[in-house]
Amino acid sequence: MGTLKDSKRECCIIHVKKRFRERFGITITDKDIADAVADIQVGYNAVALKKQSVNRTLFSVKIQGNYYNVIYDKKRKVIVTVLLDEMADTHI
Repeated sequence: MGTLKDSKRECCIIHVKKRFRERFGITITDKDIADAVADIQVGYNAVALKKQSVNRTLFSVKIQGNYYNVIYDKKRKVIVTVLLDEMADTHI
């Protein structure tokens, strides 16, 4: 049986996939998300733009050959959403 932490992570992944389709018209895979998280964790193809809270930071990260603004939750080790440039500007 999954834990609450697992279900929250899964909900974040579903949300990110939905927002990529909605905001950019692209479909991303679990592997794309996992690769982006790994890149954020090691600082490869990812740049921290602004810390939003103790656990959440706005990053620009390369996914499928393009850079996207994402909110990364370091506590859960998951991307929680993707933002359009104009949305990210309000967070910087």
